[in-house]
Amino acid sequence: MPSETALVVLLLAAVAGVLEGMAPQPRGSLLFPAFALAFAAFLLEGHPAATLVCAVGVAAGRAWAGRRRILPDGLSALAGIQAAALAYAVAGGLPHPLDGSSWVALSLFSPAFFLTVLVLRSGWSLATAKKVVLPLALLGLDLVGHLVLTAYGLLIALSYSLQGAFGGLLALVSLLAVTYLFRLQNRLRTRNSELAVLHEMASRLACSLRLATVFDAFILAAEELLRPGVVLLFLVQEPAEGLRLAAARGLPADMPAENGWVEAVRRLAEEGEKLLVPDLARHVVGHDHPPYRAFVIAPLHCEGALIGAVAAGRPDASGFQHADLNTLALLAEPLARAVRNALLYEETESQAITDPITGLYNYRYFRARLHEELRKARLQGSRVALLYLDLDRFKEYNDSLGHQAGDEILVQFAGLLRQSVRQTDIPARYGGDEFVVILPSTAKEEAADVARRLQAALGGRSFSVSGTAVRARLSSSYGISCFPDDAQDEDELIYAADRAMYRHK
Repeated sequence: MPSETALVVLLLAAVAGVLEGMAPQPRGSLLFPAFALAFAAFLLEGHPAATLVCAVGVAAGRAWAGRRRILPDGLSALAGIQAAALAYAVAGGLPHPLDGSSWVALSLFSPAFFLTVLVLRSGWSLATAKKVVLPLALLGLDLVGHLVLTAYGLLIALSYSLQGAFGGLLALVSLLAVTYLFRLQNRLRTRNSELAVLHEMASRLACSLRLATVFDAFILAAEELLRPGVVLLFLVQEPAEGLRLAAARGLPADMPAENGWVEAVRRLAEEGEKLLVPDLARHVVGHDHPPYRAFVIAPLHCEGALIGAVAAGRPDASGFQHADLNTLALLAEPLARAVRNALLYEETESQAITDPITGLYNYRYFRARLHEELRKARLQGSRVALLYLDLDRFKEYNDSLGHQAGDEILVQFAGLLRQSVRQTDIPARYGGDEFVVILPSTAKEEAADVARRLQAALGGRSFSVSGTAVRARLSSSYGISCFPDDAQDEDELIYAADRAMYRHK
């Protein structure tokens, strides 16, 4: 039959575990709710009992609540108990702490515990995250909370000593009730904060038809609720091709977007399920060291289909909890709809300005951009060159092989044209087998270099036709005009380039 002492210690350890699992603990908090019971155990049964109650309470409670960092937190709590007991002993405390002559020594117990935990947590933060994060507001709340726990520990011990088991149980029930009410209040405050952020995010998304602005609106919400170090957005390319990285925030400036740890996140995201990844290093292939180790990943589903995934990372291993995963999943729902709308809008916009066969810009967009480039050139006093291209003998291939084969050749030529011009140039299909390229801030001599580079590439290339052994060889005639040397408006510039092309033929 266990003794009364053993039953008291076991009861205090059990309640300590309940408190640790029940009490809300913000990220970076130094508070250990189990301290109240460990302090009561120290007052009633001494140092070994306090150590046992603290160890069992922290380990059991945090494991039950699904929190990470059980080992480092548990060790810092135990070290705090040892330091507090040592401070009590050095100050001349008696074996029975509730003896009236031990109050001065006893007053050192609680501060010694708190300061030890503060020093150890700061050292752990410095060793893992390379910086110490101790928000003053949170530190102040922790200090007040620790004083309340100290008072409750003393109340429990005194109630048990003066009123027996009934008095001790009343004090324990009171502590549990206060903790539960505090938990409900914290949940309500968290939900209100989430709803406010979601409402703000929804308002921003409603005004966003570009993927970049959609992602920016999501980033604002994620930073408010999750405080991530990096956020990655993956989108489905084609059902058979899986996900690709579409946007990122927080990648180191000198780090390429495609690397081993980003690839590991992408593979995990392709599972299409929400995931809590305590340590990404276990999933990285090769020796690439991930700068962000803890991740939460949520899929983006729209109309029953997977369209992508979003992932948030923090540098410290086990830096996220299941509550963070649920928060990300909550944000992912409106994000999925907004991403889908943005993609549809951009696809529609692209179809409106591109040629359906070659994928180059169409005539309508070419005219609009030429007008804009000439307007900017007038303001800046710069030049705009126009390259006009016509494929020689293309009609012969079109007539002999058919229009479908002709379209294939046009597509291949458009690809060659993209490769030959500069990134700042604007290639477009003018109509039929005629193409144009706008070259902003370019003189006629520089435009001629671009044309010669294209001619050289064209001369060494043959174009295939599906289902046949035909290898078509093409050449092109070109003409160049330049604003303001050859023309003063769009029509004159096009006419001048067209005339130059016919002279070249």
